[in-house]
Amino acid sequence: MPHLPISTDLPQWKGHHMSRRQSAGVMGVAGVIVLTLAVAGSLGGATAPAGAAGTSCSLTVSPTTNLDGSVPATVTYDADAIKAANSAITGLWTYFIDYGGGASDSQLIPSGAQSFNITIPAGHSSVTGDIRYGVGSGSAGTVICNLSGTGRISLPLPTPSITATAGALVTNADATASREYVIAAGPSPFPTDATLVVTDGANPVTPGTLRLLCGSSHTFTASLARSGASLTSTPAAVTVNCPAPAAPVLTATADDRAASVSWTVPAGDPVDSYVLTYGPSATWPAGTTVVTQKSTSMTVSGLKNGSPYSFAVTAKNAAGTSASSNIAQATPNAQKPPAPTITPRSLSGTSINIDYTLPTTRPQWTALEYQYSVNNGPWQTGGTIAKPADAGQFSVTASGLKAPDSASVQLRSINDNAASPWVTATLKAEAPSITYPKVTGKEDSALSANVTYTSPANMPHAGAVFTAAGLPAGVAINAATGTISGTPRIGFVGPATVTLTVAGGATSIATVNFDVDANPISTAITYPSLTGQQGKAIAPVSPNLGRRVPTNLFYSSPNLCTLAPGLDLNKRTGVITGTPTAAVRVAADIVATTVEPSDGCGKAPTDPNPRRLSVTISVIANPSWAKATLTYNGAPSVALTVPEGTAMSLAATLSPAQLTKAAYAITSGVLPAGLALNPATGAITGTPTALFSASDITISASVPASGSPTGRTQTAAATVRLTVVTAGTTPALLYAPAFAVVGQRVSQRPTTTDAATAFSLVSGPAGVRVDPSSGTITWVPSVAGTYTVTIGEAKTNYTPTTVAATITVSAPAASRAPSGQAISAGGSAGGSAGGSAGGSAGGSTAGSPNVPSACRAPNGRLFADMTGSVGSSFAVDPNGTGFTDPDKYTVTSGSLPDGIMLDQNLGVIYGTPTRSNQGRGPVTISASWTDGTVLSYPVNIAISDPHQSLSYPIVPISNIGVPLKIRPTTYGPVGRSRYSVACGTLPNGLTLNPRTGEITGAPTEVNLDPNPLRVRRSDRFGQVDGGLILPVTDWGLPYVAYPDHPHVVWRANTYISPMTAELGNDTLFTISRGKLPSGLRLNRRTGEIFGKPKALTRAPRTVWVRVNGGGQELLKVPVTITVGRPVVALRVTAAPPSLRPAVGRETTLVTRIDHLAWAPFSVTVACSTCRYTVDDRTGQVRVRVSRPGTKVRITVVTQSRSSRSKYRPNTWTRMWQVPG
Repeated sequence: MPHLPISTDLPQWKGHHMSRRQSAGVMGVAGVIVLTLAVAGSLGGATAPAGAAGTSCSLTVSPTTNLDGSVPATVTYDADAIKAANSAITGLWTYFIDYGGGASDSQLIPSGAQSFNITIPAGHSSVTGDIRYGVGSGSAGTVICNLSGTGRISLPLPTPSITATAGALVTNADATASREYVIAAGPSPFPTDATLVVTDGANPVTPGTLRLLCGSSHTFTASLARSGASLTSTPAAVTVNCPAPAAPVLTATADDRAASVSWTVPAGDPVDSYVLTYGPSATWPAGTTVVTQKSTSMTVSGLKNGSPYSFAVTAKNAAGTSASSNIAQATPNAQKPPAPTITPRSLSGTSINIDYTLPTTRPQWTALEYQYSVNNGPWQTGGTIAKPADAGQFSVTASGLKAPDSASVQLRSINDNAASPWVTATLKAEAPSITYPKVTGKEDSALSANVTYTSPANMPHAGAVFTAAGLPAGVAINAATGTISGTPRIGFVGPATVTLTVAGGATSIATVNFDVDANPISTAITYPSLTGQQGKAIAPVSPNLGRRVPTNLFYSSPNLCTLAPGLDLNKRTGVITGTPTAAVRVAADIVATTVEPSDGCGKAPTDPNPRRLSVTISVIANPSWAKATLTYNGAPSVALTVPEGTAMSLAATLSPAQLTKAAYAITSGVLPAGLALNPATGAITGTPTALFSASDITISASVPASGSPTGRTQTAAATVRLTVVTAGTTPALLYAPAFAVVGQRVSQRPTTTDAATAFSLVSGPAGVRVDPSSGTITWVPSVAGTYTVTIGEAKTNYTPTTVAATITVSAPAASRAPSGQAISAGGSAGGSAGGSAGGSAGGSTAGSPNVPSACRAPNGRLFADMTGSVGSSFAVDPNGTGFTDPDKYTVTSGSLPDGIMLDQNLGVIYGTPTRSNQGRGPVTISASWTDGTVLSYPVNIAISDPHQSLSYPIVPISNIGVPLKIRPTTYGPVGRSRYSVACGTLPNGLTLNPRTGEITGAPTEVNLDPNPLRVRRSDRFGQVDGGLILPVTDWGLPYVAYPDHPHVVWRANTYISPMTAELGNDTLFTISRGKLPSGLRLNRRTGEIFGKPKALTRAPRTVWVRVNGGGQELLKVPVTITVGRPVVALRVTAAPPSLRPAVGRETTLVTRIDHLAWAPFSVTVACSTCRYTVDDRTGQVRVRVSRPGTKVRITVVTQSRSSRSKYRPNTWTRMWQVPG
């Protein structure tokens, strides 16, 4: 029954609660016991309510009992009558039962219940108790009714049963026989308070498995007793019967020198063994042989073929021996054996390996015999296999057999007097197993792979041939050796198949996997950067076609002719030609198709696979186009002395020549009497009629918009200083000092002169020439020194005069003299590079007095050695002092460092280096003139990879009077850094912020041909320079320029700011093509690129920024960005390479190593005959050399302790030579 918890409201009953055992199963019993409960007058001091009188409680015992002997019972009562008898009965009811012997129970009764269940524990003889109610009626509550009665509750015993089940026969240790019986008594289970007794006759036994002697008799009885009562089962009588086996039935079958016999036994008792008797039938039963075994068959061998034999068998068990079986006869005989099956397995060296199988029904004494033949020769005796298995293999060693010959083997079955037919197998020599490694490489780069022999591990004999299928173009296989080699002409990823065929015809196949990276250059179409000058025809620019680019392509551009007016694209060749009419810096789109377009400048035709190309166009402004200039005698300011009474004419020149409809006027000053200004031509003509002291006259020319190629009104002015003197006064003639280098042409014009009629050479060194009309001096000196050239000037009405010009000639630097350098007939051999540009990119333009000498090539040389650094902008122009401007500049040997370009028209070397060349950047730059003169300059452009960079826009064009801000892109300074101008001067009105490197201000003067400028940033580990060219215009055109190819640092805050000019407040910046490196974003209002790059770029990333304003597109500007890892800062103070360490004396080669605390340094000294010490604190390295002629190389490496650092290791190396 369920256990109901006692309410906490009744604490006085808690002590009565206890758990009860639960029933585990039941078995049936007979009878029902009912205990009647009467209402008691009192119990425990509590008085029953008056209304409870006559109310009865009864106990009903179930006709079942639990296995543990307990008895379930039910107490019933009339709850309604109790309630009706006394309305005072309220609250919870409970019962309290005492089973005697210390066992009791108490439970809450559900309100209104008419009965409840109890379990009477086993072995208890009395049940007393009562039902109570009330919460506050006393410590034990109020009794409703009580249950009373005495006497043991007894249940009838069940009738027991007994069974005996026969089992197997067994042999006892004393050789007697018994049979096993299983004795079982019931009921099961039986009451625990009863006792079960099993007897065999009068002897008690334990139920279970018993061994009973054969022939014995037994009577088994089961009795169940309790409290003097007892019941007995019906007896089970057993007589143990053990019969001997029945006679077997025998059969015999003849075989070769043997007989197979088998027998069966009728169903019955088991048999322990069999006794087989056999012998010759002629003497039976004498001369027999007896065999005892347990199986029911056997093969009797060793018999004589042709003789009959008799066989009989008996069976035995523990009970006895059976009668003899029937007598069976068999006569052994020799049968013809069946033919075997032969399978060739392998031919390896001199071993012929064969597999065979034999039918399982073959005669017992079958053997195998074999013979073999080599190379189709006669059959040779092989051998025999006396006792072959059903299946097996054997090898034949054939003398004289050589791989890769062939062989045949014959095999047959034999016995005493018969043989099967021969069966034949033919084998050819195996081809050795071959493998190849995975072949990796690059298109257009040689590769090779050798074959490896595995099983067998011997190379094939002569006559083996290798063939291959599926090899990439340009790669072949050597038929004799199997070596794969060649230069792949395409990228290829996939397998090829190699087959080895040996002389016997056997083959071996191997798969060769290729992973050849395609060379993008072979299929690429690229254009070199197009540079030019406004108004000058460009050198034709042709596309660079990769080797595998088809030749049947056509070219068209939707925007080249509009972005760069004056240029044209040949639709069949892709060549760009023309004369640019506007100064631009753009990238034009070009489309290559297999469909012919209508024109090179126009929309590309529909093509399923167009190739989209781009060409960068940089056309600098032509000063004569950009601004009108007025000159007299070739100068904007001229001074003339005119004899009184002498007719004169002074012509005006307005540039560029495209300007028309000009009107000339005097805006200040007056002309001398007798002279007049032509308002249409600007010419001053007439005959002075009176003396006139020197006085400036300003003449202006006004060009309307309709007469200007720019479409805007332009003005220009010139100053003429006129002096009218008495006839016969001598005019002035002046030459500036000139500088030259031995072997290089020098050209010098008069800087100030009158309009002379003729010039002549009065005296000078051999080879000097003077142009009779212009007075220009030209000469190619052959010996260094200072020379004077005397020039004579003659003019009507003037007294002839002379003037001296000084030319200083310096010797070339022998260390830079190129071998075999030649010059055309127009001049002598070009000089070699002398001196150094001194630091990073920073040459200067000729004649600029503001350019520091350390930033320019020496006078008389166009170029000298230069240095630059990775990620820093670079700009150098030629030093043209003493030269007329060359017509073209070209690279004639070597190559410019990666990221650096040469402007062929202006000679400017510019760009941003992308990779270090370890200080080795030899290149020869040649300048040429239309008269055939060519000068060549071997130059070393050394690019380093320092820990910091500084990048400005290369050519940020500004407008006069318009404020600007040029902010560099930088990385890597350690601690506080300072900025300064290292080369050149800023345009007037601009200043450099020494803390940020920003250039700000508003230019106050136009300068269309500025010298390159170099800004230097310095920190405690060194310095780095950034170059730029800052032209100032009055064009008023919108302009945007980003730092040239900025290098930024992975996972570092980045800011790339454009320099802008003439942009409105509604300007918007967007990305029109390409994608910024991950982590960077574009500010649409300011154009600034900012963020923190999340990943390194494998190659420079170029994006195009579209600049919109006023509802239209103004510009498209390219930005090329590289995200990389800078090197760790390192500064090594060491002796120069020119130092020669002395033998046997300690020399300090490295004085100090400065490094960061988180990036320790290591020093390696490569010298086999040196002893050295390294100071771990300062890095000082002292070396003692013991042998003359030794080379000492010191390498210093510093790197971050963290493997996850964004910095690369920094390596410094220098070598010294010991004399001797």
